Amino acid sequence: MIVDLIDQAFLFLPLALGIYFSYSILKIPDLTVEGSFILGASLFAAVLERGGGPILATVSALAGGGLSGLTVSLIQSKNRISPLIAGILMVFILNALSLIIMQTPLISLSTKLFLFEGTFLPLSRFTALVLITVLVGSVLAWVLHSRFGLVLRAYGQNRVLLALYGKNPEIYRRTGLIIGNMLAALSGILTAYANGYADVNMGIGLALIGIGTVILGHQLQHHFLKKTSEVLGLLFCVLGVTLYFLVFNLFLMIGVEPLYLKLLVGVFLIAILWNRAPEALRGGNL
Repeated sequence: MIVDLIDQAFLFLPLALGIYFSYSILKIPDLTVEGSFILGASLFAAVLERGGGPILATVSALAGGGLSGLTVSLIQSKNRISPLIAGILMVFILNALSLIIMQTPLISLSTKLFLFEGTFLPLSRFTALVLITVLVGSVLAWVLHSRFGLVLRAYGQNRVLLALYGKNPEIYRRTGLIIGNMLAALSGILTAYANGYADVNMGIGLALIGIGTVILGHQLQHHFLKKTSEVLGLLFCVLGVTLYFLVFNLFLMIGVEPLYLKLLVGVFLIAILWNRAPEALRGGNL
């Protein structure tokens, strides 16, 4: 059970980190990640099925996620459209685009190749997931501690003041949303590989679950630690995802019906959002 739990958490974690990047760092409620998750899975599966290798499929899917982030940032440009509305519109568009790319609601992967198989790094799926998670987390921590990351955090805190210091806020909005949606696409890639298929409906509701796990980690951080930092935020995001899947699997083990489980998850998310929700979710940056 422990291995399966960690496996599920690692598949979902890039999406949660993408949400953490947009909600906690940029203070933007970006629902586009749900569509980018599906787009990443669909591009990965479609390229594989049409003869492309796993590397090409992965690069294509990540590029698709990045373009999704760029597009939604342009829609939001200069606050012409609310980030929340822009994200909803993008999810609608990306779901349709994913179906066009796949040309069928579901693609079953005939190949079991993973990124490292057949190369000089013949790793198991579990080991590869661990390495990818550590690599992604390390890169994000490095970015957030860099000078550029400092400006990104300043954008989330006060973008008007950022403009007064001669920085273009739109550049940082675009970069942050590109990073967040590429992470969501990476989660879609890993999920498609793990499941052996890509389904246009596989990402429905994941954005809200991701928000819940990020806020759960945020609450735990504030409960156990008085100080805050971006690295600690990333670590507690990982903890929030792990706890969510732990509780989810425990409910399944005791025989809770999946329908009732969704109801419990919905109530759980309401409780988390009601209690000390981030400013972006309370409407402060809409």
